[in-house]
Amino acid sequence: MTNFLRRPHSRWILAIGLALALGCGGDESDGGAGGGGGMGGGTTPDEGVDQGRPDAGPPRSDFGDVGPAECDCPRELTCDEAGECVEVSPCERDTQCIEGRICVDGACADGCADDAACLDADPTLPLCFDGRCGQCETDDQCFGAGTCDVEQHLCVEPAVCSDSRECLGTRVCVGGTCEATPDCRDDEVDCPPGQICSEDGQCLRDPSGACESDADCPVLGHVCLEARAGNICGPCQEDSDCPTGMECRVRADGNACAEPDTCSSDDECIGSRVCVNGACDLPQCADDVYEDNETAETATPIIAGLLRCLVSCGDDADWFEFVLPANNAATVSLRQQDNLANLNLTIRNADGVELVSAQSDQPVEAVVVGPFPSEQTIFAVVDQNQPYGIGSFVLDVALVDEGEACIDDANESGAGDDSPETGRQVRAPGELGFSGDLAGRICPDDLDYICFATQVREEVSIDIEVTSGDAVVAGRVIRVDGETVRNTESEWSRQGGDAVNFRAGAGPYCLELSARSGSGTYRVSMTAVPSAVLRLCEDASPLELQRGQASVQAQLTQDDEFSPICAGGEANGGEVIYSVSFDDEADLPVLLTATVSGLAGGTLGDPVVSIRSNCGDASSEVACSTGQRDPLDPNFSQRSPATARAAITELGTYSIAVDGIDIGDRPNYRLDVDTAPLALAPANDRCNQAQELAFNPDGVTVFGVNLDRANDDVSGCTGDAGPDVVYRLTFLEPANVRLQAAAAGDAFAVSAFLGPDCRARDANVCGFGFETQVEPGVYYLVIDGADANSRGRVTVQMNVESIGAAPVNEVCDSATALDAAGGQLVASTQAAIDDYRLLDANLCTGNNTLGGDVVYTLASPQNQMMYVEAIPEDGWDLALYVVSDCANPARRRVACSDGALTESTVFDVAADEPVFVIVDGSNGESGSFQLRWGVAECRLDVDCAEGQCIDYACVAP
Repeated sequence: MTNFLRRPHSRWILAIGLALALGCGGDESDGGAGGGGGMGGGTTPDEGVDQGRPDAGPPRSDFGDVGPAECDCPRELTCDEAGECVEVSPCERDTQCIEGRICVDGACADGCADDAACLDADPTLPLCFDGRCGQCETDDQCFGAGTCDVEQHLCVEPAVCSDSRECLGTRVCVGGTCEATPDCRDDEVDCPPGQICSEDGQCLRDPSGACESDADCPVLGHVCLEARAGNICGPCQEDSDCPTGMECRVRADGNACAEPDTCSSDDECIGSRVCVNGACDLPQCADDVYEDNETAETATPIIAGLLRCLVSCGDDADWFEFVLPANNAATVSLRQQDNLANLNLTIRNADGVELVSAQSDQPVEAVVVGPFPSEQTIFAVVDQNQPYGIGSFVLDVALVDEGEACIDDANESGAGDDSPETGRQVRAPGELGFSGDLAGRICPDDLDYICFATQVREEVSIDIEVTSGDAVVAGRVIRVDGETVRNTESEWSRQGGDAVNFRAGAGPYCLELSARSGSGTYRVSMTAVPSAVLRLCEDASPLELQRGQASVQAQLTQDDEFSPICAGGEANGGEVIYSVSFDDEADLPVLLTATVSGLAGGTLGDPVVSIRSNCGDASSEVACSTGQRDPLDPNFSQRSPATARAAITELGTYSIAVDGIDIGDRPNYRLDVDTAPLALAPANDRCNQAQELAFNPDGVTVFGVNLDRANDDVSGCTGDAGPDVVYRLTFLEPANVRLQAAAAGDAFAVSAFLGPDCRARDANVCGFGFETQVEPGVYYLVIDGADANSRGRVTVQMNVESIGAAPVNEVCDSATALDAAGGQLVASTQAAIDDYRLLDANLCTGNNTLGGDVVYTLASPQNQMMYVEAIPEDGWDLALYVVSDCANPARRRVACSDGALTESTVFDVAADEPVFVIVDGSNGESGSFQLRWGVAECRLDVDCAEGQCIDYACVAP
């Protein structure tokens, strides 16, 4: 059915949002939201009326009551003493009032004159019927499956709903049933961290950020800090702000407490994580009832607008599916119920293509998708940022007809951003840059608030680009008391506008935006730069590139004003700023590399280098380095040189800041700048974009990778945070795989992992090069840079050796019998499974036996000493041991050897008690070998003690 109602969902539909984040079960009362009031009052029910007639009262004619004087009155008016038809007082129903007037609280009052008056008074009752505002006179005027009560002119909820707009008032559709929203004023309903209970029972963000403990802070890693106005939530400033054992790490989007490398208790772990064997890890996760919904094929259908009581477990993505009708948009909102994880929201279409995503550190993620000209199947994917935790959340989908006057943006979800109290928070106290969503849509009669905190003596600059529509956006900066900051009013349109600049003191501010006319989308650019840094940037020295290169030698000053993000607050040297300009489209795109090293004879051992697109704006930092893993020995880090690499795709002037840690008295340095043509962005940047790799199934394959524009989408298992690409490999038979990856010129270290999916924890093997054995199947190969500056060309060499079918003598039950008289053979353990194991540092071989193994059986011909000798081909680490019982090889061992390349052992066994000879490998190694066996020869031992021969020795001939 067509929805003729015009309900601005920023205040009606989506205002439901944040209150829905409460309650995961239990009985809920109806909450009732029956009729709506008319102009100036609520609906008065016809109490005591049967079939429209009063239960009691004086008799009346068909035209009205008969009063003291005789007169015929229309409707249900009454005669007064003068014989005039007048309104009944007190009235019970509208018909007792003059036409056009309505009965409100027992008194007749002026009703609505037209639909416009109703829409202005209450958008949920937009139509005028005989002076009273209502919703409908036909079913078509109610949303979806709702029907119209033609007597009351009100929509009635359907028995089974599919959208919250089919429900009345603030009620919502949950699992096909309209339910009352939870009221946080009830004792059993609590608001999530960082939210407060409003007067109308909704949970709203606490605009003050007030807290009593870290548990009250909604952002993962934020803490409750002491401030002049009381305790407030925000990023840590130093290690002492964090719980004992944690450290404060500086990031572009704000500082956060981080876990130690080694923990001793759960208190040292972030969110819901626990300390296990000295390391913070995920606890056991009790998943929600919709698990397993880890793929598009198993996605949970959203049959109504809201799903509650959802749980995100670590790196286990949750998929949800809904149908978006043609010419409709949808607002998809994810609201976290706790601060135990950092959840992301990604929207994909039926082909797996990402349409839009929201990945902030805030507890609410929301997006708008559509409209499209045809019906679409849409997937909403919820996953986490590291460190992985366990978090509960609510998912809400609200559909909006394209016919709505203006489709609001995702920021209207929940409580909306229509007031300073609920405005978007894009910079908390102590944060360096602006990390929130700085884009949106402006609608008529709609206010958007973008709020931020500033530090002492910061220069704030704000500019807006209207990216679509015909909106003229008016803006002003206000203080927390609502007063406008002087000279901060401006307006912008598609033709541009004037930026706002002002000097701020420490404290909270909000940017108020409204549509002076029209509607459309916008993007805000905001910076807040300390005055001292601004002056430092203004004095930057321009670098002239010759053939794309430049080099300079100089010395750092002692005036510390600048804070490169990657240094974590430790860069305490006086900075020197250089600028590089790209003014010609023909010069782009390029890979810009800046390398800083301390000079011999100087004291700068720990240089730092930072590249920014806006010198004073920390959030514009595109690359930063304090050193890197040694490319030739990646298990070790080197502090000098520090190399930052950034992909430059847009014209403009970029800043290169040279800094240092504990710079000493002679902080002399050399800066080398280089540019090179930038490769295209890889098509296989993510797991769902994995590229099929054609490789030699029994030989060497060499291929090139370029990480210039790759993103860090996959987490490796070597602590990598660098750009990565993904390949898909299909092995048709068991094989040994060896892989090496190296950057051009050994510029940076490269790691790789191979596994059944893109999760490093499930990988068969991972490292800076690897060797492993695979079974037939599909695998994913991830090539990963060692850090964010690992950008450039990489050469990968992969050697695949087919190992054929598994040997028949893999276990003792099918052991190959050896001729007791002796002999030799050639075999291999490459296709064998690891059936038998001895522990690390066991007393038999001295090493583990984690490789594939094969088994032989041998008996002595005449109770003689026997020998067995195994010689590995190509030098792999072979282990050899003889046991009398395969059920317990560690306890029933007879003889063992795992020393030099050739393994040999001599043993005694009765003719009627055959033993089992097991050829195994240490540390997962396998390969071909030669096996020799037979009767041992005895000779007089050459060792003597005090002239006496001490023993005879039996040896292989």
